[in-house]
Amino acid sequence: MTNLTCKQPLIHVGYRKTATTWLQDVFLDNPDLGFASPWGAPSKEALERFVYPNDLDFSSEAVQKAFQAGLEETASKGLIPVLSQEGLIGSHLSDGFQDGRGQQIAERIHSVFPQAKILITIREQASIILSEYRHYIKLGGTATISQFMGIEKTENSDPIYRLENFEYHLPIKHYQELFGAENVLVIPFELLKQDKKLFGRKLLDFFGIENEPNYTQKAKNIGIFGVRLIVQRRFNMIIKRSKGETFIPKLPWLLACKIAADIGQLFPRNINKSIEDSIKQTVDEHIGDLYRQSNQKTSELIGENLKELGYSC
Repeated sequence: MTNLTCKQPLIHVGYRKTATTWLQDVFLDNPDLGFASPWGAPSKEALERFVYPNDLDFSSEAVQKAFQAGLEETASKGLIPVLSQEGLIGSHLSDGFQDGRGQQIAERIHSVFPQAKILITIREQASIILSEYRHYIKLGGTATISQFMGIEKTENSDPIYRLENFEYHLPIKHYQELFGAENVLVIPFELLKQDKKLFGRKLLDFFGIENEPNYTQKAKNIGIFGVRLIVQRRFNMIIKRSKGETFIPKLPWLLACKIAADIGQLFPRNINKSIEDSIKQTVDEHIGDLYRQSNQKTSELIGENLKELGYSC
């Protein structure tokens, strides 16, 4: 950036379902820690500037100007500017607008913020796919887990979800090549589950920050499970939500969600667990050793023993 005296910005690019909302609330928009997100967290503007424009519309100079005011605002307060948007890593849905464009988005970010530090949070693949499936059903999806993963063909014969997008070493290596390995921090979600302070300390040490946040913030965007998941999918097939519809639910949708939740609570824990075990088994059997080599390469790139955290290595 030209004519700017701001601290090295932090760009948080994803992945989804890695406690990103918690991360944004506790760290990335917390002036007490030295961070500020003048463009919102998550940032809609990040999608509008880096993802949506086609090649002929994208201009790094125009995007630099668009972010100028936010950078100056944080500089005046002595804070680290943070641009946080999990969609910057690319979409995992086969019909997603960002589908397959992770490399292009990374290069656009570099053209605007060449001195930035990059934050990527990852999660063991079976776990993140299950979480993404629950989120997909929660938002109106109608596919079974087999259709979602491409085991069973859908009407258009394409899998709904792109499993290859979880070969983490590919985007990590590309970001390291663009920004320098010393400027790319990758934190496994599993560290958060083991020790919140250890998870947070990795980010704070990345910027040499000694303060500690309040770790009592509860998780948000929790998925749906068991019987409720099955019932909700059935309701989704009846009350379909068009792609152009906003995420502000209408009355039938609200009613269907409540009924599904109420029905789920009527069933004992062992039945809910049986359904969860069946879905998880489907995911585990289909994935197999699909990510083993990628996880080995990722471990080397980030200096973290992913096998000890439950990843296939």
